[in-house]
Amino acid sequence: MKVGMFRHNVVNRRVFLGSLGVGLLGTRLTTEAKPARKVARIGLLRPQSPPDPYTTAIRTSLRQLGYVEGQTVEFEDRWAEGRMERLPALAADLVRIGVDAIVAISTPVEYSAKWLEFLKAAVPKLSRAVVLANPANANHAVLLRPLQIAAARLHVSPVSVEAHDSGEFDHAFGGMIRERADGLIVLPDPRFTREHLVELVRRHRIPAIYQYREFAEAGGLLAYGPPLAVISDRAALYVDKILKGAKPADLPVEQPTTLELVVNLKAAKELGLTIPQAFVMRADAVIQ
Repeated sequence: MKVGMFRHNVVNRRVFLGSLGVGLLGTRLTTEAKPARKVARIGLLRPQSPPDPYTTAIRTSLRQLGYVEGQTVEFEDRWAEGRMERLPALAADLVRIGVDAIVAISTPVEYSAKWLEFLKAAVPKLSRAVVLANPANANHAVLLRPLQIAAARLHVSPVSVEAHDSGEFDHAFGGMIRERADGLIVLPDPRFTREHLVELVRRHRIPAIYQYREFAEAGGLLAYGPPLAVISDRAALYVDKILKGAKPADLPVEQPTTLELVVNLKAAKELGLTIPQAFVMRADAVIQ
């Protein structure tokens, strides 16, 4: 697994938001550093329903820094259960109860163009790519814009197919068939159930790329995004600094310059695809 260097820039604001692969939101309830208390309270704000590997990973990363749950740190979990519109109210509730830091999630906009670039590199004959998006997820509209620009450059026709949740996948895949899609980009959404989605993609024999490595491990063709351990470790370091008195406005925003590309050659074989060897050599992980 490759871990890249990080770019730095400083923001002057009370609320800190950094795109650490999937994101970190840290906040102090006052602009002045306050004395550390015996038990720190950390809010974990997640868009989906439990269980969630990210909340487990951030707990592990903080434990490696010496924090002991129930003794030196407590966690306040808030779950939007797939309803993105609930996130602001949940974040406000965490601020209201006085947590010392909030760890949240976001997807950097530049990822979407890379998803199409990698899909095109793996499937050189790609000409019509379907993008699976949730119309209720405001971030998807943002992710679509750079993807459309990349599509024009790569001479690929992008088509958006919508699904609010896994219950609408069958209808969405019907649309993909009508559009004669020869590739699929799945925008990350907590309501897109991994096992159900990957199984439908395999059944319809569509080359697809996802953000999370776990989708490739479940049988998906490609995945491109930040390794979970890198995200949680960087988030834990920021939380540690905030708990020790650092002002969020003084902390740099960090983005990984090297992310993880996973190629599933077993899935490629099932699809009857021969992925160019030069592309396989670029991968950080190859599933045989």
